[in-house]
Amino acid sequence: MRSDFPDAPTPVRLPGGWSLPPFGQPQWLALLVVAIAMWATSALWVGLQSVLQWAGTLQPEIHFYLPPGQPQQQQALIAALKQIEQVKRVDRVSRAETDAWLKRWLGGTPVAGDILPDTIRVTLSGNGDFLQEDLHDIAARFHASVNDEEFALLHARDRLTLASNILLGCGVVLMIGMALIVTNTLRLSLLAREDELSLMRLLGADEWFVQLPFLLEGGVIGAGAGALALVLQLPLLAALRALGLTPPSFAHLILPLLAAGVIVGFAGAVVAVRVRSA
Repeated sequence: MRSDFPDAPTPVRLPGGWSLPPFGQPQWLALLVVAIAMWATSALWVGLQSVLQWAGTLQPEIHFYLPPGQPQQQQALIAALKQIEQVKRVDRVSRAETDAWLKRWLGGTPVAGDILPDTIRVTLSGNGDFLQEDLHDIAARFHASVNDEEFALLHARDRLTLASNILLGCGVVLMIGMALIVTNTLRLSLLAREDELSLMRLLGADEWFVQLPFLLEGGVIGAGAGALALVLQLPLLAALRALGLTPPSFAHLILPLLAAGVIVGFAGAVVAVRVRSA
């Protein structure tokens, strides 16, 4: 049907007699808003997955420190640590290794070796609920100190996994909000073409024939938003690789983002046409 307004955008013709509603400013604005929301959600997910993979490569180690010159107490501490089920390996860190590490940390400044404590490195095979208490109890029994900051690394992956699950739930809520944006946009499009749609119904057009172009428009908005969000991920992926992390590959993001966009757009379109037809 020819528009009475010469400046109105020409609708895209489809096979079978359908035509997509013309893409105007509301549609482009909806596409942009949905794309930004999808990019923000996927960017947080990509960042969390990168950090999770990095945390998984960390060796779960705890260091114990004893005053120097107590070899018998050191051997007793090693024997006690080996009795814990989740302790995989116990090593005595040599004085040369300690000196070299501390010298690098101090930027090359030499350190007197006689003031450094004896260090024992414990490699863990798990992260049980009571493991931290057991290690602290053994350290207190032998008057040793423990690097408590390393315990935070033991729980880092669990916390990151929890954050990833929370983000997944927030993403579902955000997708509902994005679908509502598409719904409102398509309702405006339906109102603008009310006369044309009424005429199509009077001429005997089936309801699915009338509604299908708007369903396709919602899918196009969602797919376009997913494609734009995908392109916006490229700088983030490059930045994460520059930091030494290993984010998901670009190819692995194509299908999830495009599929999520199509689902959001189609769901919003379904709500719009159902509400309007009701």
